[in-house]
Amino acid sequence: RIDRETLERTGDALLAEMGCDLYISNSRIRAGGVGLIARQARVHIVNSTIGGSQGSYEASDGAQIYVARSTFAGIGRRFDGASMTDLGGNSYTSH
Repeated sequence: RIDRETLERTGDALLAEMGCDLYISNSRIRAGGVGLIARQARVHIVNSTIGGSQGSYEASDGAQIYVARSTFAGIGRRFDGASMTDLGGNSYTSH
């Protein structure tokens, strides 16, 4: 669980994989690489900002991402077998 955190990384910021159940709320995540990478994981994002120079998120291998009232700065990538459910109030921008 990540709540009320500000994370800044020069590379990729967060990696959720192999059955991880990650909750991100009220947080700001900024990466020089990809903001969030999810593989075979479930990620819930609420009222947060996720951005990266190489992309805001990357979902693959059965990842499930659920987002509400959040901002994504950078291109998002969803590959076959992954899902992203927009629960409303989200903003998506590319650099």
